[in-house]
Amino acid sequence: MLTGDEKLSVLAQKLRGAGVTKITHDAAGVPTFYAHVGLRPAKAGKGRNRGPGDEISAASAGQLKAIIERVEHLEEDKRAIAGDIKEVYAEAKGNGFDVKTLRKIVRLRAEEPAKRRESEAILETYLRALGME
Repeated sequence: MLTGDEKLSVLAQKLRGAGVTKITHDAAGVPTFYAHVGLRPAKAGKGRNRGPGDEISAASAGQLKAIIERVEHLEEDKRAIAGDIKEVYAEAKGNGFDVKTLRKIVRLRAEEPAKRRESEAILETYLRALGME
């Protein structure tokens, strides 16, 4: 059975194999890993204003990874939904509807009624000024 120091030594060797060159611990015992790209400790008081080369604690790295994975999942969902919308418009076009007009209607329905009326009034004013109405 390995002692605490031996376990840390084994862990350090595995981490070094993954590119980690240094491990430190803060006052609370939270480890900070330094990669071979020359990371250095963040300056005190900088908070979220991290710059290139600043270190990230293991807890922050885990949180960052979770955020990135959530965004990637949502981007994948967004692509799937965009494909579904494209198919609906293709179906509408196949049934004889004008897709450009359908898109405009969808956009108008998404607007607040008061905002839509204001936009329409401005458009009418401009058209009259140009002699187009």
